Amino acid sequence: MYGDPFIRRRLKKWHIHPHQLEYQECYSAASDAYLYSIHRCALCRYSHVEFYIRKMIAVAVIWALAISHPDKDLCQTNNLTQVRLDALERRDLW
Repeated sequence: MYGDPFIRRRLKKWHIHPHQLEYQECYSAASDAYLYSIHRCALCRYSHVEFYIRKMIAVAVIWALAISHPDKDLCQTNNLTQVRLDALERRDLW
């Protein structure tokens, strides 16, 4: 009830859309962070945990973005151009 709408809004705010490859990775990481936060707060019997949960979701999305783009960082570091074969049109392959 709380986690899914917040995760979707956060991803939309950061311009991560469902048609992108990163979306599923970020959504999965954010869902795991949400579940972890709920369990941790329940175990420690914390109250007023909304901001903690939001922070954990944001951190998880940032981690997922960093993990899902190792080739992007490598290309930027070495001044290379990234080419994805699945993005090329069929006529470019011949």
